[in-house]
Amino acid sequence: KLFGVDSYVIRNFSVEKKETDAEIQSDIQSECLTMVYAGGLHYNRWKVLKQIAKSLKEINESEKRKCFLKVYSSQNLSNKIVEAINLDGASEFCGSLSASQIAEIYAGADILLHVESFDSNAIASTKYSFSTKIPEYLSAGKCVLAVGPAEVASIRYLSDFACVINDKEQMVFELKKLITDNRYRDLIKFNCEERYKKDFSRSKQEE
Repeated sequence: KLFGVDSYVIRNFSVEKKETDAEIQSDIQSECLTMVYAGGLHYNRWKVLKQIAKSLKEINESEKRKCFLKVYSSQNLSNKIVEAINLDGASEFCGSLSASQIAEIYAGADILLHVESFDSNAIASTKYSFSTKIPEYLSAGKCVLAVGPAEVASIRYLSDFACVINDKEQMVFELKKLITDNRYRDLIKFNCEERYKKDFSRSKQEE
């Protein structure tokens, strides 16, 4: 059961957890973490990514441990949105991913990012929706970060075990903790792995 009612889970796919070349390289270059967002940018989600990028830039300019955001989306974006996402030293729009590339990109990430817009119209449209990206992310065995309003279903679900930021004013503080505190990040990763087993594993689906 999700949200207290009977429900069925539809998964795009689950990612087999294995140490790929990208993951090994990520461990070697641990002084700069990789954050990955893969998904749609409609409902003004790009505005949240823009704010995250600005916060990362501020952190990267003051902390030894840094983090770089890579944004992937198959949507055709205006130059305005691409320019808003691209922030030197903090974030980059990387275009679309094929199905065969997704697992490799997830494996090379330290943090997988899910966002929902804080705009009132977007909240009304997404309040009861549950992103299929969530089980994908959880299956990858990574630390999951979610940024968005508490009243949106996907954010509310993730708040039980992932790192969740509901207050835009606390963005820098919360991101800095996630980036610089290895134990905290590992705890979130463990919690996400356990929640995937509980809610989305094959054995769970066969019950």
